[in-house]
Amino acid sequence: KLGDRANQQVSNSAMASNGCKTGPMPERRGFLLNEYTGTKEYFVLRGGVLRIRQGPRGTDLGAVYLAAIGSEVTLLANNMLQIQCRVPHAQEYMLAATSEKEAEGWHDAIKAQIKAEEKKIQALLDNLDNGCTMHKYNYSNSKRSRRYFWVSDEGRELCWGRTKGEEVGDSQKVNLRECIGIIYGPMTTTFQRCTNLEDPDWTCFSLLFMGRTLDLAVHGDLQVHAWFLGLQHLISQHGIGSMPIMSEAQFIARKVQYKLMAVAHQHGLVLGRYLISQIKEAAAQRGLGGAKPAPRGLGAGALVSGGTLAKPMTLLGPLAVKPSASSSAGSK
Repeated sequence: KLGDRANQQVSNSAMASNGCKTGPMPERRGFLLNEYTGTKEYFVLRGGVLRIRQGPRGTDLGAVYLAAIGSEVTLLANNMLQIQCRVPHAQEYMLAATSEKEAEGWHDAIKAQIKAEEKKIQALLDNLDNGCTMHKYNYSNSKRSRRYFWVSDEGRELCWGRTKGEEVGDSQKVNLRECIGIIYGPMTTTFQRCTNLEDPDWTCFSLLFMGRTLDLAVHGDLQVHAWFLGLQHLISQHGIGSMPIMSEAQFIARKVQYKLMAVAHQHGLVLGRYLISQIKEAAAQRGLGGAKPAPRGLGAGALVSGGTLAKPMTLLGPLAVKPSASSSAGSK
């Protein structure tokens, strides 16, 4: 629920910055009969994603992403719903409701979310058209350079140069129709070879091509939100891959995780130990439970997610060797 609220707040902020009016999106959940499998499945409609589960408390068995161009819902006879989408691949669902009222409710809710997602995506793409300054990491030496990035050719090309509108010979570009996918965080070889990554993990993402990557970092919550989700949308429309889509809620959760990991590493702890220490500290302040000492740090040079906890090396002097009894007797 915290992830969903954060997701909605960031989405509203991004849309408001582009002059779009925002409001609560319709949500719905309940059982529907899947005509293709012949079984009743539990569906959760929230945040532009229709999630499929076995029951109200089950894990997701599948998902329909309604933000993609071409997503449609049609109300058919006999309380039947036809849902079509294209991302991450072409899918069709035939779902039966138990009553006409229930079928109409699902149809109206799904249709409203499709329209809301279209507005949100357009707000993201407007940011990409305008462009912004990012850091581009070089594969050969993992050093970064500051460049201005923007999209062109109706979202089919990602361009960069020292300034927007730079002469054709001075700017560079990649064709997003050749892109396989996009991943969030410093996950590629280029990022991993950086002995001291100059940008926070939550600002980094990479575009994947055959035999190479384009590794970028952009600062600001709204900018990284717009560029990652906006480019993901364009790649899903024009690219050649079919990688799993990261929903807004998943993106927000991963970004929060990266931020918490950074704070935990500053305290010499892995994320799990850091969260436990914070919970115990908060409980002690409220007089809940017995006060226990906070967990110790990992120590110098410990290997954690994101790299080693580097600390200065301490040089030790030579050890004084005490002569043994036998050697003392022999000397006499």
